[in-house]
Amino acid sequence: MINMPRKYKVLQCPHCSELTYLPLDVRQNSCPWCKSKITLHELKGTIVHNIQEAQQRVQEQHQALHGLIHRCINHQPAQQVLQILRSYQSDSPQWLPIHEIFQLSIEAGLLPKEVHEAIDILNAEGFLEKREDTIRAIPLN
Repeated sequence: MINMPRKYKVLQCPHCSELTYLPLDVRQNSCPWCKSKITLHELKGTIVHNIQEAQQRVQEQHQALHGLIHRCINHQPAQQVLQILRSYQSDSPQWLPIHEIFQLSIEAGLLPKEVHEAIDILNAEGFLEKREDTIRAIPLN
């Protein structure tokens, strides 16, 4: 009997947006980060061939996210807007009216100019898609 290497799925929690990985044959019903009750094994993700590749993918995606935050989102507004957008994210991100994001961001203490700049930065860096009057967060995987 040949022992085949175990395949893994790299995925993102739709509640807390944290990245994780799990073996394909494991049925996990809660996020290891936020403990939300979800069926992780049913989420879309990237299939990799071993645990080292899974760890590397998660590490690269974390570095890309944190690199972006330190490189072009040194100010808090873009982080706050991204967090608001990701709070609405599900397995398939929703298109949300920009005016709702502005309202929620202003309630969080941001100025309208800061929200506008944050949306432009996040759009330019590929963290959200923007249409005329709606936006949505892009999943990391």
